[in-house]
Amino acid sequence: MIADMKKRVNINAGKVFAAGMSNGGMLVYRLACEAADTVRAVASVAGTDSTKPCSPSRPISVMHIHARDDTHVLFLGGAG
Repeated sequence: MIADMKKRVNINAGKVFAAGMSNGGMLVYRLACEAADTVRAVASVAGTDSTKPCSPSRPISVMHIHARDDTHVLFLGGAG
């Protein structure tokens, strides 16, 4: 998707950020692990990191927002 956007729009390839909520938050964690060379940083809202193992090609910044009372994606892990 990012490669396609680069063809259509003039973007700064060094400043691509990804954000997502719930399952989208889980997706951005996967991007952090598997596409750190393409994505500069990620932000996840109510989505946990379920990627194992995670070996990004470089350090990547992460912002994580999560409520302790989330009944679907549990703050401390496990099935909701």
